[in-house]
Amino acid sequence: MFVSNSSVANWTEINTGLNQGVNSVAIKGPNIFASSGNEGVFLSTDNGANWTGVNAGLTSTFIVEALIANDSILIAGGNGIFLSTNNGLNWVASNSNLMNIDVSSFATYGNNVFAGTDSGIFLSTNNGETWGSVTTGLKNVGVQSLAVSESNIFAGTAGSGVWIRPLAELVTGVKKIGTINPKMFSLSQNYPNPFNPTAIIEYDLPKAEYVKIVVFDVLGKQVKTLVDEEKSGGSYKVEFNAKDLSSGVYFYQIQSKEFIQTKKFLLIK
Repeated sequence: MFVSNSSVANWTEINTGLNQGVNSVAIKGPNIFASSGNEGVFLSTDNGANWTGVNAGLTSTFIVEALIANDSILIAGGNGIFLSTNNGLNWVASNSNLMNIDVSSFATYGNNVFAGTDSGIFLSTNNGETWGSVTTGLKNVGVQSLAVSESNIFAGTAGSGVWIRPLAELVTGVKKIGTINPKMFSLSQNYPNPFNPTAIIEYDLPKAEYVKIVVFDVLGKQVKTLVDEEKSGGSYKVEFNAKDLSSGVYFYQIQSKEFIQTKKFLLIK
């Protein structure tokens, strides 16, 4: 593992505690995770100066090829998939429809997680708990890399180049409204309000910005991430599904480099 603090012209080795070559890296808040072959997953809380194994629950034969952090979940892929909700301290297998399938890459869109495998692309709409195949149309089902843009998912395959598919065909979530950029940042009140279990949130960006929209409970605990990506200027709407949450007051907040705003909404079941 190497780190650059200024530019890619200067790199410093940071391998204390790492035992093998690194297959993938994921960042979740102040924590950095690295997969290291059949040695499993390693965690650094000091910007890579020191690493410790966090492998409780991973089987001894599980070789971690891919990592991704999404919302409150850390997901490891290899010969199957494992999930951790406590920064890798414990792992639980989550292999619905993925038995005997090798996972090589991940990509996220809101609460949706895509897994690139030797048997095509699989999608989870609940942060990795269950999976379903979304491979229709790919000539070569061996997918080695994935990337999500504002409106499309790209798949790099073994032998058949790069393929593209509109996200709107696969998931529900953020949609751009109209073609004219608004003049100022804004976050609208959700509708309906109160709601059960889904609500629509609209927001405006006068220019391209990296945007996050997160949901908090009344104690300030983050319970959902609705948007976490670079967006072009425009008006957008995103659907929030609170089927897994209990009734009560919640807050949603938009965060960008130049704009932060919070609004309250009420879930009644």
